[in-house]
Amino acid sequence: MLKDKREKFDYSGFDMESINKNSIINLVIDNITFNGVTGVFSNLETDQVLKYWKGKFRNMNAFKREVISKLDELPLDTEVYTDIWCEGFELAEEFTYREAFELENESFRGQVFQTIDIVDMINNLGKTKIKVDGIKVKRKIFDINGEFQGYKEYDNVYETYEVDGTNLGIVETDFFKPEGMFAVRCWCTSTNEEHWIWIEEKYKNDPLEAIASTFRIHENLIPHISELKRQGDVMLVELKEDVEPSGEVVPLTKAQYFDLLTMET
Repeated sequence: MLKDKREKFDYSGFDMESINKNSIINLVIDNITFNGVTGVFSNLETDQVLKYWKGKFRNMNAFKREVISKLDELPLDTEVYTDIWCEGFELAEEFTYREAFELENESFRGQVFQTIDIVDMINNLGKTKIKVDGIKVKRKIFDINGEFQGYKEYDNVYETYEVDGTNLGIVETDFFKPEGMFAVRCWCTSTNEEHWIWIEEKYKNDPLEAIASTFRIHENLIPHISELKRQGDVMLVELKEDVEPSGEVVPLTKAQYFDLLTMET
């Protein structure tokens, strides 16, 4: 359905050589690159992207505000894309747990999991606690205007779990092993908020090392980090000076992670 409509788009009125030199044809929406001339997403099928957006935005008004409005940035008549995407969004069903695990694109898989209630998923699948550890942290706090207000000390607790994925009915892959899924649960004793992040099996017996391992960076940058800021799965890095990333990408140790982390939400 989507393909048939896209093939009807008439490019004859455009100076394609001129347009192809203009980088604005590559529009980035929600960290996903879309080519306005070819009508395709980079390394993703349109149906996959629409399923992701259905899980993230839920309703048509939010979808039009956050996605469709961005099409105005393209130097083309984008009405055909508006029609295709809106119709596809209306019909799309958000990703199931199984479908999310089966995605091969690692970056996109991470985005999809942010739209899934991972607490509900893990509770439904079943879990077994492995180990618990805690640490007192000191974090920067800011007011609603972004003004620095000082520091706050509180306790963070980290728990590692084995999660039962056998009921998902997925064939074992390099990323997914149904009988060996592991996660770290992070929660703050002052707010009682919790977050879950998938980890590798080798970190299951050290919760602090496990959470540190979820942040990875080019090894040559580590000595130049001044501080880290975390918002869920998103990490911001401030460097003491500009350094070109090179070499192997490695996880931080727990000493590096907790010494450098100054903010988390």
